[in-house]
Amino acid sequence: MSKYAFLIGRKPLISLAELQAVLPQANFLELSSEILIVECDDITEPQKFLNQLGGTIKLIQITEQHPKNTKQIHQKLSQLVLTHFRGHQGKAKYALYVHTLRGGHEQILKSSLIETKKLLQSEGLSSRFINNNFHNAEIAHLKGEKILEKGGEFCAIESREGWLLGRTVAIQDIDNYSARDYDRPERDARIGMLPPKLAQILINLTGQNQLTQTAGGEANGKTIYDPFCGLGTVLMEGALMGFNVIGSDLVPDTLNKAEKNLDWLFQKTHTSATSPKSHLFVRDAGQISKRDLPDKPAAIVSETYLGPPMSQTPSREQIISAFGEIEETIANFFDAIGQIIDKDTPIVITLLTYRNTGLSGPRFLVMDRLLDTIRSMGFIQEDLLSPELISKFSLPADSQKTLLYERPDQIVCRGIYKFKLA
Repeated sequence: MSKYAFLIGRKPLISLAELQAVLPQANFLELSSEILIVECDDITEPQKFLNQLGGTIKLIQITEQHPKNTKQIHQKLSQLVLTHFRGHQGKAKYALYVHTLRGGHEQILKSSLIETKKLLQSEGLSSRFINNNFHNAEIAHLKGEKILEKGGEFCAIESREGWLLGRTVAIQDIDNYSARDYDRPERDARIGMLPPKLAQILINLTGQNQLTQTAGGEANGKTIYDPFCGLGTVLMEGALMGFNVIGSDLVPDTLNKAEKNLDWLFQKTHTSATSPKSHLFVRDAGQISKRDLPDKPAAIVSETYLGPPMSQTPSREQIISAFGEIEETIANFFDAIGQIIDKDTPIVITLLTYRNTGLSGPRFLVMDRLLDTIRSMGFIQEDLLSPELISKFSLPADSQKTLLYERPDQIVCRGIYKFKLA
């Protein structure tokens, strides 16, 4: 077993849920606003592993643990860097990263950078750190400097028990995400723009992509089905994870765009021998039958319709109308798919949710009536976060079964839900 620190994204509860789904045997030790400390099996191919996690920015392998004494942490961190570069030929290039529980990391980082520079110089090593203005380096800067390949980022993380020291072993491939989002041949904001990272998260929440040691898109023989596939973002990310993919949509032109995006992805990332299988067809999701699905899906993952953009909270009448239009379509789909799938088949979907900025009542307005309808059809709403983690980290109780993906200025938000047949 090894200890790792995950630098998580801007939605820590969603990142935590994703990691729990892909590392079901791991021991989750500590959670802060930015860092999750995990004990798990050795991750032997960390970059391949991280490439399939939409909610994690950086993966750090912990190698040392020290008492909570900041007067010594500068020396310990500089020694870690020296050990790595001892005997190095040429200029040693590196970054330092410091995370504290209650702020004040800037002074520790600055002192550590100065201490490390002096120590390396005393050992006859020429060096350069890339921390601009003595700040933690951004992912784009680490990637641009190729710091993991040409040097290293060395980390000091304050935990409740003391200081954890280690080295960054993988960073988020921001360029690849950008290419899959913006360079694909078909984009259409009117249809909806599901971020590739969120598509990865939704797939991982099914529990069908458990990343125990290595990962990287090798064919796994499982099939994912998206009944509202739109431009094919879920299908693209599923294929990159090694899933066979099936997608359907009511609009032929939309399906054609999804097919172009998939073809583009396969040309960039696979040979004909390694490409997962794909099958796309036009169908009303409420009319799905067994003959539409050549392979029984291991999971169903979809972004459902989120309605038109909103600049302010809609009126109660507008909310009732918007929810009503969507409820019938999704209820019909659950009724149809319930006749096809096995009882243990997970369904992970997003549902329209409004931020409540002007009406009385809860902060977010969710589709409660639809959730009741789905449950009445024989489906149960699965946990996204286990009761144990809810208790251990003192998390909001409602995050056990509902997670929200939104930005502070957004009125139209996504609620994430997971179901299976009872």
